[in-house]
Amino acid sequence: MVDFLRGCTDNHVKRDTVSRVIELAERYAPSNKWFVATVNQVLLLAGDLVPDAVAHNLMRLVAEGTGDDDDAADHELKCSAVEAYLQLLSQTPQLPPVLMKIVCWVLGEYGLLAPQQSAQVRLSAPKRRLAKMAGTCIELCGAA
Repeated sequence: MVDFLRGCTDNHVKRDTVSRVIELAERYAPSNKWFVATVNQVLLLAGDLVPDAVAHNLMRLVAEGTGDDDDAADHELKCSAVEAYLQLLSQTPQLPPVLMKIVCWVLGEYGLLAPQQSAQVRLSAPKRRLAKMAGTCIELCGAA
């Protein structure tokens, strides 16, 4: 369905597909890491059509973790989310506003969990972009 979303041009069909992909991902995700990756793909492809509740639920999942008493799994989820968003920042020229909010929040809360060298290498090239992103985050979060 995500592949279908890539080629879809009709916003009505796209919106319907987005809601179905999110619903299926929430219900049948084999792991939290897979769920985060899938929602990120949907946000990249159709961020303007994704309800704000999806972003809120994704941030809550990262913050609260699995809901079990497995601190190691929760820590791993946070680390993998940080890595995923650092990679998105370094490889994607333009992020949809809803995804930018998530990236800002996750990196603001858990950015220190990234391996130091990994974060430095990934963030050294797009420094101007990060400065622009900081302004965008302030603008987006101030409006929310």
